[in-house]
Amino acid sequence: MAHVAHDFPACQTVYYYYNKWSQDGMWDKIVALLRREVRFSRLPMGQQVAAMLMRACQQDIPIPAALTGGGDQVLQGRPGA
Repeated sequence: MAHVAHDFPACQTVYYYYNKWSQDGMWDKIVALLRREVRFSRLPMGQQVAAMLMRACQQDIPIPAALTGGGDQVLQGRPGA
């Protein structure tokens, strides 16, 4: 029987979710998200801020006040649209 780290559930439970998520595409989404976050963390700080602003514009999410020089703002739509 395979063993998993002590802070994980039983091996059968881990396999169940891995198998389920592999079949429904969730595992690919998790890996893609982790890959994106690792690549983002390796960018120089200026590029991180630019990438964060671009993502916020695409998703209509609030921009932190520290980046806008004032209160939180929501940038609507895509840049140049």
